Order: sequence, then C-alpha cells, then structure tokens
Amino acid sequence: MRDQASVINQLNLKLIHTFLLVAEHQSFREAALQAGRSQSAISMQIKQIEQQLGVQLIVRTTRRLKLTPEGELLLGHARRAMREVEHGLRHLTEIVELRRGKVTVACSPVPAATTLPPVLARFKKANPGVQIRLLEHKSAQIYEAVRSGEADFGIGPEPQDETLQSRLIESEPLLALVPRSLIPEDRQEIAFAELATLPLIQFYPNTVLGRLMSSVAAAHNLRLDTQFLCIQGQTLVSLAEAGLGVSILTESVADLSAIQHSQKLLITEPRLHRNFALIRLRNQPLSPAAQRLFDLILEEGLGQRNNKPQ
Repeated sequence: MRDQASVINQLNLKLIHTFLLVAEHQSFREAALQAGRSQSAISMQIKQIEQQLGVQLIVRTTRRLKLTPEGELLLGHARRAMREVEHGLRHLTEIVELRRGKVTVACSPVPAATTLPPVLARFKKANPGVQIRLLEHKSAQIYEAVRSGEADFGIGPEPQDETLQSRLIESEPLLALVPRSLIPEDRQEIAFAELATLPLIQFYPNTVLGRLMSSVAAAHNLRLDTQFLCIQGQTLVSLAEAGLGVSILTESVADLSAIQHSQKLLITEPRLHRNFALIRLRNQPLSPAAQRLFDLILEEGLGQRNNKPQ
C-alpha cells in the first residue's frame, strides 16, 4: 500500500491544474494550447499523476479520451480545491492591496471641494495604507480619464456613453444667489420666469449647468440675460455679492460661501437639480482598494442635501 502522505506531498498545483485542463477540455491538444506547452509535456504530467496515485485517471483512445471513475472523483475534488485556492489568493490580494494600494478618482470641482473630502477622510482612516489620488476635472475630462484608465472611477454628471456605466449618488438643487439690491425683501424661492428678467451670472454655456439653464429657457420660450460667464463657483458668489447680477450655482457651493449682501433662493417652476454619479468602465472590474472606496461612496452618498435654502 502506498504511503498516503507521501503521495499527497508529491502532487502539486501545477499537476492538478494540468489534470483539470485535460479533463474539462477532454483533449490533450486543447489542454496543451491552454497551458502554452507541448502535447507530449501535458501527456507526461498526466502519467506522472497516475503513477503517483497508483490509479488510471484517463482512458486514452484514438478518437477521444474519457475519465475513469477515479478520474471523475478526482475532478470533483480538484475543482473545489482550486476554487478554494483562488478564493484564498483573491482574499490575500485584497489584504495586500488595502495595505499599499492606490486609487485614482476623477471628480467634478463641486463635490471635490464640498462633499467628497469627508468621505475620503473616512476611507483613509479605515485604510491608511491606500494612496488616494484626486483629479479635479470638468465632465469631458472625467469621462476620458475613466475610459483611458488614468482614473479608476469618476464622480460627475451622468454620461451619455455606452462604454461607461453610472450610479446616481447625489442630487442637489440649483439656487439663485440674489443681491439684496435687486430683491431686498426676504424670500425663499424664485420662479425661473422671474430669473429671466434679471441680469444673470453663470457658468459657461458648454458646462452641464450652462446647458441645463439654456434648455429650460428654450422649453419655456424665455431669453436669459446672461452678463457674466465664469469658471469658478467662488467667482459667481463674489460677483453676486458685489451686486452685479444673480448667480446660478449649486446648493453646496452656496453653503460654503460667506454671504452678506445676497440671499439664496430656491429656483422653482421648474425646480432644477444638478446630479452627480459614480462613473466607471462598463464590465471592467475595479481593484480591491478602488472597489472599497467605490462601495463606501455608493453606500453613504456624498451627503444628504435638502431642497430648501437656509
């Protein structure tokens, strides 16, 4: 009787993997192609396993091969064993990745400056070994960074691109920052039609907010009196505070600003919202560290915002 411990010690994962290739493809030739080895080398490895176990595993014929009962038994156990090994290796990889991994996020300026930093801080505290790289981009740059692989995933407006998939995580209202010199009485809201009668300060027309304002105006047959076009949210705030016009901006930007000479009014009829989504390549797995951050943002969102200005 062969010593069982000795037989087990002689077997290795490479031999088991070769047996699985032959058994699942039922072909030495196909197994050789999959393994990148010669057919004779594959055949020799199968003979080696059979000699070590002392049983025939495969019946060879001129046309096809067939597993013996012992071969079928080994196949079932080998599949389960390889799944366990793969699971263990993935788990180990995740542990290592979370100790010294890297995550690159491409993000719109608004969440990058407002609601994202606290989430990144929580992630960094739980995973101190992960290096986080933040790319502050406009929408088109976010999509390109994700498509090219420069960023693991992005945070920005929902894309109209079949290569990308998105999950909505935050929707915040648009506000009008109105100088007291234009509307002195305290109010909570302003209708879109009334906005069209006032001098406006906006982001450029090719931005998401610029296109949104233009489309709503066109749908209601209104013409906007835009007098200033800006890149930075803080510029919109400063111009409104100087009394030069009404700035259209997101609630989070308005909430971060020190406002003394203006009031924040919710835009109504219709109410307008700026949506932010998590953006990733379709059917492309993330690294363990990137997936962990992606899931954290998905679970917690980027902050719960109300629909009424303070």
